[in-house]
Amino acid sequence: MQAHSRKAIRCGVAVGVFAALLTLASARDTASPYQTRCAVCHGRNGQGKSSTKAPSLVSSEVQKMSDEDIRKLIISRTNGEMERDAAHTSLKRRLTEDQITQVISEIRKLQETHK
Repeated sequence: MQAHSRKAIRCGVAVGVFAALLTLASARDTASPYQTRCAVCHGRNGQGKSSTKAPSLVSSEVQKMSDEDIRKLIISRTNGEMERDAAHTSLKRRLTEDQITQVISEIRKLQETHK
């Protein structure tokens, strides 16, 4: 009987771990690209971080940029063309065109709440 109980406990633990992993994966998939990829350096509110030399994305200068200009800037940074920052270069492999569009949309929302 004890062997049966241990087997049931192991099975229950395995199911629990699997459920937790699915929940984490689902949460990561629904998290915004800005919050998962950009906020680490630019801040959750887009105001930038001097410690990482990441500029504000809610500044009046960025607010005046067109969406296409922001897109070009993201692409050039992620291609490593403007600087040799591995953090930006690695984004090239992680951001799809749709994700870049989402990031731009999020930046615009941050700018609206910052006014």
